[in-house]
Amino acid sequence: MRWIATLLCTLTLTGCLNVAKPVRLPDGSQGYTISRCRGMNSCYNKAAEVCGGKYEVIDSTTRNSGAVANGTGSSSSSFEMAVKCKN
Repeated sequence: MRWIATLLCTLTLTGCLNVAKPVRLPDGSQGYTISRCRGMNSCYNKAAEVCGGKYEVIDSTTRNSGAVANGTGSSSSSFEMAVKCKN
């Protein structure tokens, strides 16, 4: 039973990493939010992928979280950024 919980937790954490969603930027142009990155490099790689190489970082944030269950603690950081593709 414990391995099922571990598997579900692993799938939850890794199943949706580096998500890119199209957004309208404040200047009215098309951009993307890149989220659920485990490191800024993975965000940069996803931005390069969706933009075909060149992009401008409009904004970026880091989110830290932690939890304690049954005396065991864990923490993680998640990165997010908004980008505008360059032609």
